[in-house]
Amino acid sequence: MGLFTAIVSFLALFSSFTAANPLSKRASLTQVTNFGSNPSGTLMYIYVPNKLATKPAIIVAIHYCSGTASAYYSGSPYAQLAEQYGFIVIYPQSPYSGTCWDVSSKAALTHDGGADSNSIANMVTYTLQKYSGDASRVYVTGSSSGAMMTNVMAATYPEMFAAGIAYGGVPAGCFYTGTVNGWNGTCSSGKVIASQAYWASTVKAMYPGYTGARPKMQIYHGTADTTLYPQNYNETIKEWTGVFGYSATPASVRANYPLQNWYTETYGPNVQGVYGIGVGHTPPIQGASDMAFFGFTGNNNNGGGSTTTTKAATPAPTATTPAGGSGGGTVAQWGQILRIVGSLFFGTSLSYRGQYDVTEEYDDVVLAKRVEFVVDKYELGIKRQVKYPDSVSDVSNCQNVWSDGHSKGPPTSKWVATLKQLIAAYRQERIDPDRNNGTTSLFSLKQQALVAEVQGSAVYRDVKTGRSVDIRTLGGSWPKLYEGFTKKGERARELKPNWDREHARARSGNSPRDARI
Repeated sequence: MGLFTAIVSFLALFSSFTAANPLSKRASLTQVTNFGSNPSGTLMYIYVPNKLATKPAIIVAIHYCSGTASAYYSGSPYAQLAEQYGFIVIYPQSPYSGTCWDVSSKAALTHDGGADSNSIANMVTYTLQKYSGDASRVYVTGSSSGAMMTNVMAATYPEMFAAGIAYGGVPAGCFYTGTVNGWNGTCSSGKVIASQAYWASTVKAMYPGYTGARPKMQIYHGTADTTLYPQNYNETIKEWTGVFGYSATPASVRANYPLQNWYTETYGPNVQGVYGIGVGHTPPIQGASDMAFFGFTGNNNNGGGSTTTTKAATPAPTATTPAGGSGGGTVAQWGQILRIVGSLFFGTSLSYRGQYDVTEEYDDVVLAKRVEFVVDKYELGIKRQVKYPDSVSDVSNCQNVWSDGHSKGPPTSKWVATLKQLIAAYRQERIDPDRNNGTTSLFSLKQQALVAEVQGSAVYRDVKTGRSVDIRTLGGSWPKLYEGFTKKGERARELKPNWDREHARARSGNSPRDARI
């Protein structure tokens, strides 16, 4: 939805992992120094609840860059949940300056290779032995750099973990540099793009000869992540679906779960993706959902939200098939559509920043320093059936092209993302002092027709007060930006009637399905 794409309040989401009546931490975080071989010098901290279960499960909770075991203990829900479910939590702590994890060296990416991953595995072995833990119920999770390590642990020690949940990471092996604790800017910016087969072979090479069971995986990411770009979500999904032999197209997509504007994509029994529209780095931990995925509570597919499957009903015989059209195939997955919509935020915003000299204001919104965009409402209409290319979800393959607003598709604000057979175009519509309104359309070059539209609005909100704000009163270049929005909206309204008339024939009689979500 262009510049008014949902930038969901991170702070509001971060608090969502706590229950209405949060549990109290009854035990304390304790350091363990004698857990066995520790080749990388990684620190071990452990939380053993007062109400320890017989043969307890174990969760390894791995912190982010700049974090510590204590910070993740305090800022995540796992210690509270341990009191309820009786499991033990291991909180490793990085030994490096900056406290990122080594997911870049050959040793780290090798089973028993003698790096951080090896040390963490030895922590698990120690805990299982000391507390008579259940080796069939060992789980791993982490945020950011910890999410990277989550994927690495699942790849290097598949026999040890039953499941993993990665909050905003990259695929195992993506960050390889050949150095200890290295930074891979190509990977972080989403430019490492490979096939399922490549990623699957990368995982399997980390433990050569292993043929046993592998952990099921759940991958969280946000569309507005500018630290570990959203393409890393797609690549991680390809990695684990490749390992399990699933299609890279989800079997089902569940809207607004576990939160509003989140989409849970199920690829098979062992792989789920959770994609947050407008969510930055890193996604907030969903404690209740984690407990379900790890098997402490009921099926994590139960609860709120709505689900759709990818297989479409066969079109009625009377439906008109346009020249060059597919005449069938799969219905556009609205989870994927919104993923593309989210990607338009950056391109459209960049065009505004350059045109109106509003760099400071752009950064203000992207980083939610003073003002944030919060979704007010949206409506998604799937207009017709079309076979989408595999690259539809690879938003990094988009080409930024300029359009005059009426040549190939509906009027736009002069920024169009071209995805081989599709054009995703944003049209600025009404602009109010405290909100933005617009429409994003998907146009099929093959069918020369609209296949989906997203209409919606988002509110400008003061980060501190949580109240809507008139951007004209903010000073700086905000009034200039508002003026620019207004002009774009006026220009779009001028172009729209002509475009509608020119494409009236293509639009009539060619909508076998119009699903409102």
